Amino acid sequence: MRRTWYAALVALACSSPETAPPPQPPLTSGVRIVYLVEPGSHDAPERTVRAMRTRLERLGVAPSRVVGAEERRVAVEIPPLSDERVDHVREVLARRAALEVAVEGSAPFLRPGEVANAAVRTDPNTGEAFVRVELGPAAARRFAEVTGKNIGRKLVISIDGAVVSTPIVAARVAGGFFDVPPQGPFDDVAVLAAALPAPLPSRVLVESMSRIGEP
Repeated sequence: MRRTWYAALVALACSSPETAPPPQPPLTSGVRIVYLVEPGSHDAPERTVRAMRTRLERLGVAPSRVVGAEERRVAVEIPPLSDERVDHVREVLARRAALEVAVEGSAPFLRPGEVANAAVRTDPNTGEAFVRVELGPAAARRFAEVTGKNIGRKLVISIDGAVVSTPIVAARVAGGFFDVPPQGPFDDVAVLAAALPAPLPSRVLVESMSRIGEP
């Protein structure tokens, strides 16, 4: 039986004006990953640096360093970690995680950057893992308004341009959360949950990986 994915939202404190972070000293050991940012807006590399810093903070990876490099490249330095942990960090940083929600046949009313938090949850009946998403206050009000006006219609939830869920609106939704299923049997919901609150402006590709301090 198909899961009906509902959505809604919670309040989020107003963000303060952005200030430049202090310079990050180069690491003397660990792993260096260089990402190539696909062409997009002129400030895509700078926004990618900010998003990746946020993701590393959420993952608790410290010390770390993220800097812009030449020709749309972003260099990330992380401390010595297990191979499994390095792979997870690399995948989290590479996931664009651009979430959009629309009423079927209409333009999206929720766009990337409106997710306040996300966490992995498990369906107690099926054991299936999914991502529970929490939005900020403006998105919450908009979601409640749109669902209230579109009862009986279908929502289209997409991530990175791929449709992941199409729930039918049964009632005005103002409960605080909505659930997102994995994009396929091999999708890592832990990666998605870590990436959604800080989406990348463009897709990125891993260009190289190397050990810091090794020739």
